[in-house]
Amino acid sequence: MKLSQFQRSRSGKNVSYRTPLPSNDGGSQFELTVEGRQAGIEKMLGDIDMKVEVSSAATIDDMNKRVSNLLRVFYTETYRRAMDPKILTPPRAGKNVKDPSGTVTLSIRPTAEHGTAFYFDTIVPIVLPTAILLQVVFPPCSVGGAASFPVSGNPNVRLRFNNPGPPNVALSTFPGLSVDLVSFALPPWTLVIPFYQFPVAVAPATARIVCWGANLLPF
Repeated sequence: MKLSQFQRSRSGKNVSYRTPLPSNDGGSQFELTVEGRQAGIEKMLGDIDMKVEVSSAATIDDMNKRVSNLLRVFYTETYRRAMDPKILTPPRAGKNVKDPSGTVTLSIRPTAEHGTAFYFDTIVPIVLPTAILLQVVFPPCSVGGAASFPVSGNPNVRLRFNNPGPPNVALSTFPGLSVDLVSFALPPWTLVIPFYQFPVAVAPATARIVCWGANLLPF
């Protein structure tokens, strides 16, 4: 789906894009929203074809199999680096965006009770400027994760629970042009709202962004 297919509205200096998300059973219990300054949204998401899947029939095994295939390159790199520990240097901290107007928030919001798995993919690499923070927010989940597949620059991944501010739950594993991953797994009765954030270092970055999560409880 493209941003041009969303319904757009304006509130002050920010704009909001919304579109219903059909699930595999033909229903529509969710919507996808993108909120922030119009220039920042269009720079990152204006021309890409986003992929969002909602499946009420998916299981954790289904999601794990899909994500494992996607992240095979990450685990291969993890093993290679484990054999040469001296190159594991701490990554340089990304530039913090303190002004809320410099944040673009993409979120999936429930409009009815559910027990569902979620998957978001930019499919192609997108530009991540230094002055704008991209964050993807899912409904309450007990398992999930996010990854960046960089083409240029140093796109990091940061996971926070229930709010966009500290504390951090997980941070990028590798610096530079490496696939970065954050993930979590909680008991199925423990639900959190995952905020997947993609800060970059001192220079703009380009990366494919993938996020996933699941809540198998009926709400």
